[in-house]
Amino acid sequence: MGIYLFIIGLQDIRFRDNYNIEASTWMSSWPCTFIGMLAMISSEVSVLILSFMSIERYMLIVAPLKGHRAVTPQTAASSMIIVWLIGITLAVIPAIHWRSSTRFYGLNGMCFPLHIDDPFIVGWEYSAFIFLGVNLLGLVTIIYVYVGMFISIWRTRHSTPLSVGDSEFALRFFLIVLTDIVCWAPIIVLKIMALAEYPVAPELHAWVVVFILPINSAVNPLLYTFTTPKFRERLSEGWFSKVRNIISRKQSRSSSQISNSYYHKSMSTMPTNKKLFSQNKLSKTSLNETLVIKICTEDN
Repeated sequence: MGIYLFIIGLQDIRFRDNYNIEASTWMSSWPCTFIGMLAMISSEVSVLILSFMSIERYMLIVAPLKGHRAVTPQTAASSMIIVWLIGITLAVIPAIHWRSSTRFYGLNGMCFPLHIDDPFIVGWEYSAFIFLGVNLLGLVTIIYVYVGMFISIWRTRHSTPLSVGDSEFALRFFLIVLTDIVCWAPIIVLKIMALAEYPVAPELHAWVVVFILPINSAVNPLLYTFTTPKFRERLSEGWFSKVRNIISRKQSRSSSQISNSYYHKSMSTMPTNKKLFSQNKLSKTSLNETLVIKICTEDN
C-alpha cells in the first residue's frame, strides 16, 4: 500500500497542471492497472490474514480442550503463502479477463476499483464480489470470532484464569479488529449506497482510497510491534532506562549543587563567628582585669 500511495503521489505531481489532458491516457495505461493491482493485493491480503488469525486464535482460546494446538512456524508460513496466492489471484483475474480494456482498474485517476462514482461500469459484478463478498464476509467473521473470544474469556476468567500471553493477545487483537472495522465499514457502506443508486460524491473516492483504505497497512504493523511483551521489555530496558539514568544524574547534580552552595554559605559566615568569638574573649579579659583592679584598691 505504501508503494501504491508513493506512485499516486508522483503521478499527482506529474499531472498537476495538465491532468484534464492526460487523464484518459493515464487511466487506460498499464501502470495504472499495475498500481491498482498492488492496492487490491494489499487490501485483500490484509483481510485474509486477519481472518486467518482470528479463526486460529478463536479455536485456541474458546476450544483449548478439543485437541487444537497452536500454529507451528511451518504451518504459519504455509498459510501465509496460500493467503498471498489468493490475494494475488483475486487482483490478477480482472486484469486478465478484461485485458482488452483496462477500465476495471482505470475507472478513475486513483486506479482503485471501488466503483462508487459509476457503480455499473465494466467489471462492477467482480468489484461487488470483492467488497461485498470477500471483504464483508471477512469482516463479519472477524467480528463474530472476536465476540466469541470475549464471551469465552468473560465466562472462564474466574474458574480458569487465562494466561497472561492469551490476555495480552486478546487486547492487542481487539485493537487490530477495531482498525479493520474503521477501515472497511465505511467502504462497504459506500459500496452498498452506490449499488442502491444513492448519489455518492465523486470526491469521496479519492478520500477513501488515500485516507481510509491505508489505515490497516499503517496502523497494524505498529500494533503488532509496539504492543508485544518483548518490545515493551526492550523499551523499558533501553529507552526508559536511559531516561531514568538522565533523571537520576540531574537529581544528583542538583543535590550536589545544593550541598556546595550550603558549604560556601557556611564558609562565608565563619569570619563573623570568629569575630564574635574574639569579641567575647576580649570582653571576658577586660572583665577579669576590672575585678583584679577593684580587689587591689579595696586592699589598699
